Formats: sequence, structure tokens, C-alpha cells
Amino acid sequence: MKGVKKIVVTHLLASFVNYSVEDMKEILDLGATCLEHVYNDTTRQVSHQIKISALYEGIKAIGPEHCIMS
Repeated sequence: MKGVKKIVVTHLLASFVNYSVEDMKEILDLGATCLEHVYNDTTRQVSHQIKISALYEGIKAIGPEHCIMS
């Protein structure tokens, strides 16, 4: 078989992407396999930290079965 079998979209909540929950649901509907949430985006190591509560709400809204944590 040829072609793309899995698509992982990463850094969804980072300031340079900033997907809403609706965006996340849409990208899954369009064929993304997993959405990767990067814990480092919640730390002071990045200039625009995201809140852990935003990370939680995103995972809760789309379902953990669609998520990768890194």
C-alpha cells in the first residue's frame, strides 16, 4: 500500500499555531490521526507560555485517544 497512513499535528496550542478546540476537531475530521501536545509549551522556557488548564481543556474536548503528550 502506498500513501500517507498517519498524520500527527504538533504544537497545537503554541503561540505560532494557536488552534482552537473547534480547529482541533476539524483537523481530526479532515484526517489527522493524532494531535501532539507539547508540555514544554507550558514552561518558562518558551516566550509565550500556554496554561496547563488550556492543555487540559483541549485534551478533554477532543478525547485523549487522539492525543500524544511529549
